[in-house]
Amino acid sequence: MYSSDSAASSGGPNLSHQVDTDGERKLLLHAPRIARRQFQIELNVIDSVGVAFRGGMIAPDEALAWLHDEGMLDCVDLEPAEQREAA
Repeated sequence: MYSSDSAASSGGPNLSHQVDTDGERKLLLHAPRIARRQFQIELNVIDSVGVAFRGGMIAPDEALAWLHDEGMLDCVDLEPAEQREAA
């Protein structure tokens, strides 16, 4: 476990701030749920692109453009497995 002094000096999380207001507590309780919902939305977009591409409804360049438009192109590994293994 981190001590607040060593964590702050080593670049780790600063745990010296105590959650002391009801608003901060509610925010920390809701933040993981919000992050999970945002991740689910991104996953749905990626799945939609995959379904449309596999179903022949869009071409490869359209799939890439769709992912790019949604800001998800970086989430998809476009490098062949052989090249990943060689690196």
